[in-house]
Amino acid sequence: MCSGLSCATTGCSPLPRQPPKQPDLGIETPLPGRYGAASISEGHRTMDPERESRDSVEAEWDFQARAATQWDERSRGSATTWVPPIMGALVDAARNSTLGRFYPFTSHARLCFSTGRRHWLGEGNVLPVCIALLPGGSYSVAQKHDPTEILLETTSAEESVATTITALQEYLQA
Repeated sequence: MCSGLSCATTGCSPLPRQPPKQPDLGIETPLPGRYGAASISEGHRTMDPERESRDSVEAEWDFQARAATQWDERSRGSATTWVPPIMGALVDAARNSTLGRFYPFTSHARLCFSTGRRHWLGEGNVLPVCIALLPGGSYSVAQKHDPTEILLETTSAEESVATTITALQEYLQA
């Protein structure tokens, strides 16, 4: 059996490494978070063929609303995820507030906001406050750079959005 270290001397050819197979989640739109295009920080941007056509804030919110609805439907009663089915209510509350003028994206079960569509390329900045989903069906408003700096924990999407708006006053006045 080849150890992979002596292939030149034994003449064997080790099997090429295969990339890990992504799970088939049975949905049309990529999920927010780990397996979807909204998972910007994890580099899965190419999984979303619609990304380049979503060039407006409104189009990005439309995408987030569809993805959140699908995620909520998938996570209801699921034993495979700890994330509660409450992202749709959060996206709706944020979209219908002054946060609706920013580009939304999700990362690690958090709704985050940016001043530009492709912030990872330097086209805009990520705002310093985000809203995380917590086990048990609640929200946590926290500083993006330090998620342990929690500003509020609540079961109300509207209250979490209001706290986020208060924490982002300097960005909202610009």
